[in-house]
Amino acid sequence: MRTFLSLLFIAFTISNGFGQIVLPDNLTRNQKFHKIQEYQKIKRLQFNVKNNTVLNLKIKDITGLITEDRVNFIQENPRVQSNFNANTISGIRANSSKYDPRNLPGFPSVKNQSPCGSCWAFATADNFTISHYYKNNETIDISEQQVLSCSAAGDCSGGSSSPVYQWMTKNDTELTNEEEVPYQGSDFSCPVIDDFQDYKATDWGVIGSRWTDIPDVNSIKRIIAQYGAVSSYVYVSSLFQAYGSGVFNENSDKQVNHAVTIVGWDDGLNAWLIKNSWGNNWGDEGGYMWINYNSNKIGTNATWVEAKKSDVGPLKNRVADYKWSEGWTNTEFFQTGGKTYMLRAKAKGTGDSGKNVHIETINANGSIGRRVKSYKWSEGWTNIEFFQAGRKTYMLRAKAKGKGDSGKNVHIETINPNGSVGKRVKSYNWSEGWTNIEFFQAGGKTYMLRAKAKGKGNSGKNVHIETINPNGSVGKRVKSYNWSEGWTNIEFFQAGGKTYMLRAKVKGTGNSGKNVHIETINPNGSIGKRVKSYKWSEGWTNIEFFTKKNQSYLFLLKQKGLSGSGETVHIHKIDNDGKVGKKIANYKWEEGWTNTEFFRRGGNTYLFLLKQKGLSGSKKNVYINKVE
Repeated sequence: MRTFLSLLFIAFTISNGFGQIVLPDNLTRNQKFHKIQEYQKIKRLQFNVKNNTVLNLKIKDITGLITEDRVNFIQENPRVQSNFNANTISGIRANSSKYDPRNLPGFPSVKNQSPCGSCWAFATADNFTISHYYKNNETIDISEQQVLSCSAAGDCSGGSSSPVYQWMTKNDTELTNEEEVPYQGSDFSCPVIDDFQDYKATDWGVIGSRWTDIPDVNSIKRIIAQYGAVSSYVYVSSLFQAYGSGVFNENSDKQVNHAVTIVGWDDGLNAWLIKNSWGNNWGDEGGYMWINYNSNKIGTNATWVEAKKSDVGPLKNRVADYKWSEGWTNTEFFQTGGKTYMLRAKAKGTGDSGKNVHIETINANGSIGRRVKSYKWSEGWTNIEFFQAGRKTYMLRAKAKGKGDSGKNVHIETINPNGSVGKRVKSYNWSEGWTNIEFFQAGGKTYMLRAKAKGKGNSGKNVHIETINPNGSVGKRVKSYNWSEGWTNIEFFQAGGKTYMLRAKVKGTGNSGKNVHIETINPNGSIGKRVKSYKWSEGWTNIEFFTKKNQSYLFLLKQKGLSGSGETVHIHKIDNDGKVGKKIANYKWEEGWTNTEFFRRGGNTYLFLLKQKGLSGSKKNVYINKVE
């Protein structure tokens, strides 16, 4: 009898022309789903529904749109009627019959707004994030809470998208990321934000003069092809709430109540691909929906936004890529005779030429030029470093384990003006296990630091700092230290005219409970006072410093896994006092980049990336990118 009455109620709703299922909010999730299934059978709908966790929530708590009088808004803000042109961004063509970006590397992930009526904040933030992704080839995670709390466009009871875009562009607003201002799903006052990321919107626009307008399909495609996505309003019903897969075609004409992002299309399905803000449990393939071009007023208030091109970012201009044989464990760049060269070496095995060391020139555009010389060294040279002493360039190579053919495990050799390896200056027989060897300048002199990540030297210490003589040999010991084990990364850098050292642990912490220390370097080469300590998430395997326009930057990369904010790469400014400053870029790269080196050529800075094993998505294992 209960099933019969339910069917009778639903049939009555349909026969009276409402065209959608009407369910009270006090039903349980299972009750809602049962009635939706009954409705689906009556209507013979072709798309699938599923009993997802979103059905636990009231529709008003997962939507939140308050429609604005767009006629008045546009009259007051005529700039928003900016015409879009025919230019397209890479990879999207408006005349394509299908476009689906979900499998693009690093395409921004689906978020979750509940339990808060903040769809307007999520759709606008996502629209900006996608524009930034295409324009800068960079995955960022914009803070929806900043939009919710600071834009004055609404709250958890609802809001509108147009005032958000106006807020983004009117005052040159700097947007920050999720890590700085995490989403709380509630209303609170605009926080004081210390770490802005220089993410800005430069322009935005809409199609039509009334917010009720629904642009034609080709117009929306052209906008997506230029800016990457559009935010749109849509009507959400209980059936929409239970969507699982297929093409949604409820075709309701009720008033819009939700904001989403349109990211793709399929003419074969006659449908838009929309990205929702209800988490990965809802929809098709984790948070998406295929919706008929004409269903539920999708396309209402279609709005684009243009992100600013980032000032700094290694992926902005790739100058070369290569496919090398696997196993190149050491890559180093050096200068001699006014030219830049690269040395690459295998600790084990040989290249296709039967050699395990190549030295090559670097062309004016940063790409790799001709091969100067190849060598076949004994296996096991794990540390190779170049340094300057007495106006000459030298190379140190060391084995962390075992010895060379000479019975020694350290050689220092001159570098000839043509980039080839010259005569041997000195050889040494150190105890095994020196995993870190770095050269640095202090007080006009060259010094060398060597450290063991595990164990100690013959002196009972695990860190030595020694002078470098004018002929390139190792001089007197300046200082020795006994650090806790596990300091896997040690780098020296310049800031504010002084030399600093950063040391970091990939795993675990030091005695202070931190895993990163920055310390001054005294004029005599010894380590001075501690400037700052940090506790970073584990797994930052690659740490590099580079300079552009007299500003020092810190580059961090995880070979595997993600940061707390969901990226694999962070770039920070370095303050003049040696501390780590604001984050100016972050990326979500594919895993496995083992070698990272910054080098200078012709006044420009370049980033070299290498995978020792495996290939990138483009079937390469070497990238060289110009830092813009």
